[in-house]
Amino acid sequence: MIPIDLLLGLIIAPVISVYSFRQAYPDWNTPTCQNYIRNTYLYTLSCIVILWMFICILSNIGILQKINFSGLSFGMLLALLIIYLIIIITLFVLLKYLDPRRTALKHSILLLIILIFSPVLAFSYNLYKPYLISALLAVILIGYLAYFFTMTYPQLITPMFNTISLYILIGLVIINFVGLFFIRDMTTLYYFLIGMSIAFLIAFTLRLLVYNKNIKDNSEKCNLENAYPDYTYESSRLFIVFINMIQDIARILFLRRNKKLFLRKK
Repeated sequence: MIPIDLLLGLIIAPVISVYSFRQAYPDWNTPTCQNYIRNTYLYTLSCIVILWMFICILSNIGILQKINFSGLSFGMLLALLIIYLIIIITLFVLLKYLDPRRTALKHSILLLIILIFSPVLAFSYNLYKPYLISALLAVILIGYLAYFFTMTYPQLITPMFNTISLYILIGLVIINFVGLFFIRDMTTLYYFLIGMSIAFLIAFTLRLLVYNKNIKDNSEKCNLENAYPDYTYESSRLFIVFINMIQDIARILFLRRNKKLFLRKK
């Protein structure tokens, strides 16, 4: 019998994806500027449900159980991580600079990005599964508030704000990597993970404000300059932000629920 999450994924993902594509590409080839912001968020939703579908497929065919990195040295793990990041960055660069009218190629790259993220996020999905609904609802609320703030006070989202929020995120990535490598005490690790999850949630919320401002500006330019919207690239950035926010909140809930595993008395 097909698991319910897999069945829902196989049904919901294609329906939402086709609907989003038809709204953004009425003639099946050229993107329209009409409903720019709505179409961008529909595309983001499509990315999330496609990711969910991929994760459900991977979880149910047993591939994840065969992946084992425990026997690899630190150097090998670092090399794999660098290769993984290079591939992801290359795909995002291609997605950003390719002409939006290259419909098939742009969508293929976007699907490839989601597929590459799937095995990594599948482990988080299975670990944090009981907390994902709560995390999703929290992110929807944060997303709505961020959207309202951006549309109400767009003048506050300046280029300096963009730069500072980006540096904050890069700094947190470095601190997180170093901390996970050096921290061995479980109590310290617990509070470090909680603190980093909160910090990342704030950092990604700041990036969400920036991306919302970009989408607002691009929607206005698109209608005025008769340009072509780039829904694949715009949605890919929101996709990364929302997935990380969901994961951060789910991790916080998981850690608080399993606090005794880290803070057991010696």
